[in-house]
Amino acid sequence: LLTIKDRAFAGCTSLERFFIPEGIKEIGAQSFFQCSRLSKIHIPASCQKIGQDAFGHCPNIIIQGHPGTLAEEYAKKNSLSFSAD
Repeated sequence: LLTIKDRAFAGCTSLERFFIPEGIKEIGAQSFFQCSRLSKIHIPASCQKIGQDAFGHCPNIIIQGHPGTLAEEYAKKNSLSFSAD
């Protein structure tokens, strides 16, 4: 598994935390869209692409990852909270 497909978990209101393992290279568009209870997601350093609105309408989400990686860049670009590993 190298990619989380577009809309893979969209609308899943039971997700609260999610750990994406090392090796994942892409998070598809709207993969976690409207996961309203999702509060923390770990994005590995191996991730090279995060699709449009991957975490759209996730009001309380904190992106967790290594400093200087796409995870931090994405969080800043989209005005999301970031927590360093």
